[in-house]
Amino acid sequence: MLRLRPSTRRAAARLAQGSAQHDVCVVFALLEENDWVLHKPYPLKNTRLHSSISFGTLPPMGEDKTERRANSGMRLAFRVFINVAVVLFLQTYFGSFFVLQGGYQGIAITALIFAILNMLVAPVLHVLSLPIKMLAWIIAFTIVNAVVVWLTIWFITALNLTDVSLAIEGGFVGWIFVSVILGVGNWVVKAIVK
Repeated sequence: MLRLRPSTRRAAARLAQGSAQHDVCVVFALLEENDWVLHKPYPLKNTRLHSSISFGTLPPMGEDKTERRANSGMRLAFRVFINVAVVLFLQTYFGSFFVLQGGYQGIAITALIFAILNMLVAPVLHVLSLPIKMLAWIIAFTIVNAVVVWLTIWFITALNLTDVSLAIEGGFVGWIFVSVILGVGNWVVKAIVK
C-alpha cells in the first residue's frame, strides 16, 4: 500500500476531476521527493490498477504558501473548538475539580491557551519525557512477564505432575531476571514468526 502525502492526494484528486468519467489518469508520488509513477488507466468502478508505467522525474507538486497558511489556520481553529468543548465539559460536569471563573470569555481564553500550548509546548515535553516513558514501559514489560511466570508456576503446581516442578530462586532479583529474559525471548520469537 502506498502512503501519500496530503498535497499529493489533493493533486491526484484535481487530476481525477478533470479527466473523463471512464478513464482516470492519476499521478502518485513515491517516498522519494522527485520519483513519480503514472498509473493508467484507472477505471472509477474498478479498484485494481491495470498497468503501471515509470514516468521519470517531475518537479514536486507541493501546496502553495496560501494553502498551507489556510490549513494551519483551520487546524488551530479546530484545536480551539475542541478545547472549548473540553473546557465546557470539565466546568459543567467536574466543577468541583475544574474551577473556572469568567463565563464564556474565560472558557474561550482558557481553550485558546490550551490549544496553543498543546501545539507548541506539548511536543517538546513529549520528547523530554521519553526516558520516563521508556522506564515505565520496561516496568510494565517486567510485571507482565512476571505474571506469566507466576501463572506458569501455578499451572504446573495445579496439574500435580510427578517429577515436574518449577520455582524461581533468588527472591525479587531472581523474579526480575527470569521475567526479563523470558520476555525478551518471547519478543524475539514474535519478531521472527511475524
